[in-house]
Amino acid sequence: MARAAKTGTVPFLLRLPPDLYAALREKAEAETRSINGEIVHLLRQWCMKDPSYAAHRGGAPQQEDAAGS
Repeated sequence: MARAAKTGTVPFLLRLPPDLYAALREKAEAETRSINGEIVHLLRQWCMKDPSYAAHRGGAPQQEDAAGS
């Protein structure tokens, strides 16, 4: 298992097809997020639809603040 960095995040290498990367980049720019931030945002939205995600986190899913971070 990867060790969490001082920021509380785990580094993870992800390879994407160029067309998906371009779509994520456009969406991230429109939402004023980094591409990494957009991927995390989209994954959280997807995971929060699954009740087992809340159980895995030890409680109710976290709500994002107004800035989407």
